[in-house]
Amino acid sequence: MTPSLTPLDLVNFGMALVIWMVQLIVYPGFAYCPPDRLVAWHARYSRLISLIVVPLMTTQLGMLALAAYSGGGAAVQGMLAMVLMCWGVTFKYSVALHRRISKGDEPALTVPMLIRTNWPRTILWSAVFLVGLFSA
Repeated sequence: MTPSLTPLDLVNFGMALVIWMVQLIVYPGFAYCPPDRLVAWHARYSRLISLIVVPLMTTQLGMLALAAYSGGGAAVQGMLAMVLMCWGVTFKYSVALHRRISKGDEPALTVPMLIRTNWPRTILWSAVFLVGLFSA
């Protein structure tokens, strides 16, 4: 019997897929952009990626919060905790580093720091997907 994917599984997969693409391709790619062009490219990237990431993040959080409120079990509680940690890392580190890049503030130092501090989000969002997939 083939397991069926729920809408939450699809959203979790979307977040895992996006974060791995960002971690392995997008953020390292910033290092190849000349510093005098990085600010303009980063502004365009940020605007466009937000069209994908903001709906996914808010939908995921909303779906997990609703599932937890409706009596979801340990897996739902764990996924919600991991997503909240992702949000915390996002606002504590990622947003601040993206602001620095948008100002042209030492990209040679900021881009590697962005990549390093994105690993917790990459691992957590991957774990959310896997827990959701295998807890059904």
